[in-house]
Amino acid sequence: MLKKRSFYLFSSLGLLSSYVWIWFVHTYETTSIQSICIFKNTMRIPCPACGSTRSTILILSGDFYLGFLTNPVGILISLIMLAAPCIMMWDYIKKDEKGWKMYNNIEYMLKKKRIIFPLIILIGLNWIWNIIKGL
Repeated sequence: MLKKRSFYLFSSLGLLSSYVWIWFVHTYETTSIQSICIFKNTMRIPCPACGSTRSTILILSGDFYLGFLTNPVGILISLIMLAAPCIMMWDYIKKDEKGWKMYNNIEYMLKKKRIIFPLIILIGLNWIWNIIKGL
């Protein structure tokens, strides 16, 4: 199990790297760059997460509909990228543990079969959708 201090450190580093990645792709977007998806480059079909960077950029730019059509996972990523820093700042300022408690609650919920199986099915459907779209 992840310790509280490690959780905040990894979360901060993950968010920072996500912001840098989104900024880089948004700033230097070009069609000449090959996909960085290892799965897509080796198997020649998109993975369930393919298009999530484009989707996140569209959603954060205000184009929710096209962002959703590109990859619905972008909605979740966008929400996390917007909410997590606020929660982490709240915890830091108020000396609270809301982020840590949310992480533990989500981890606990994902261990339940009635939660994880529908999520696996949704990921599979998203994968099929990505393949059909030719992403």
